Amino acid sequence: MPDLLNKNGLTLKTAAEIKDELEAGYRNIYGADVNISPNTPDGQKIALLLQMALDNRDMIQQVYSSFNPNNAVGSVLDQRVSINNIQRISGDFTLVGVDITVDRVIQLKGLDDQANNPDATDAFTIQDNGGNKFLLVDTYTFEAGDFEKSLIFRAQKVGAVEVTVNTIQTQVTIVLGVTNVNNSSGVLTQGEEQESDPELRLRRERSVAKPSTSYVDSIRAEIFGKQNVTDALVFENMEASPDADGIPPHSIWTIVEGGASNEVAQAIYDKKSEGSGMKGSIEVEMFSQSGQGITIKFDRVLEEDLYIRFTVKRIDPSVSFNANTIAEWLADNLDYSINKPADNASIVGKLSGYLIGAIPINCQISNDENTWQDFLETSSKQNKFVVDVSRIDVTIDL
Repeated sequence: MPDLLNKNGLTLKTAAEIKDELEAGYRNIYGADVNISPNTPDGQKIALLLQMALDNRDMIQQVYSSFNPNNAVGSVLDQRVSINNIQRISGDFTLVGVDITVDRVIQLKGLDDQANNPDATDAFTIQDNGGNKFLLVDTYTFEAGDFEKSLIFRAQKVGAVEVTVNTIQTQVTIVLGVTNVNNSSGVLTQGEEQESDPELRLRRERSVAKPSTSYVDSIRAEIFGKQNVTDALVFENMEASPDADGIPPHSIWTIVEGGASNEVAQAIYDKKSEGSGMKGSIEVEMFSQSGQGITIKFDRVLEEDLYIRFTVKRIDPSVSFNANTIAEWLADNLDYSINKPADNASIVGKLSGYLIGAIPINCQISNDENTWQDFLETSSKQNKFVVDVSRIDVTIDL
């Protein structure tokens, strides 16, 4: 099978085919009786050439496959999704206030115009007990009589960085005159991770439903194509009277999480059918090319507290467990979308993959901390369950 790229796709020679060609070439040059067994110099050279040929073909295959956004990664994926007018949601930095004490007039260099540059390293830098580094955001000059100041520092890496009070106390950048650094409070702003490749692929997949035969799906897909939109649902009432959700006759109800309101409204305006009514408390005035105004309506997500309680039954007596650690892990790893119900089976399944030497039992959920159930729907289609460590009750069965 030859190396070939045509209308049917890409085909590449196999390792066996390349090896046969190399061995045949050696025999043509040196004669049929040449010794090319693997332990000979010529055999080893053939093996090197074979590996080089396979590496080149592997790179060609990766380049070819990356034209499909479902296979692309990193910066190549960014290029592919830009064709659909989609950009990766960038991460944010964690910000924390740190008390700086000096004994003289001194200037500490900050990031200033490089505040959003993840590679910036020239600013005055400190770190916590865990080795997380923090960079001074703005250059600051201590004047006479002003030798103690709380300044804002930015975590060196993008994303959420856990900060404990009184743990940022080490100078990385040594500056003569700085006598003490300490964070007497927690984070000012918790950072967020950059959108991952799988998350970006999923958002692109949703967005390319724009040409769908269902205009409701098209609206949802158009909304997902907008920056910072994390979830969206669109419901339609095709009847001549209001439905159980209060959607007016022949109208739509759009519920969106994230994104700028004007961009969401533009997406609805671009894809909704003519004459279709809308439900929603958010109202944005849009104008057609002729100057005619129309009020676009939609709603934002309502967060609904989810309470969880369960018992961790230890089956391995040599293993110890911490209730707070388990609750924090579950809060970080349990996420719900709009109108998605909660059930104890999925929570138990997630915990079972995390707990080693124990099993979760007696798991129940509630939205009011009074009535406990195994299955719970959101109070309305507009709601989304949110999980917080303060609402997770973990009992350790010793």
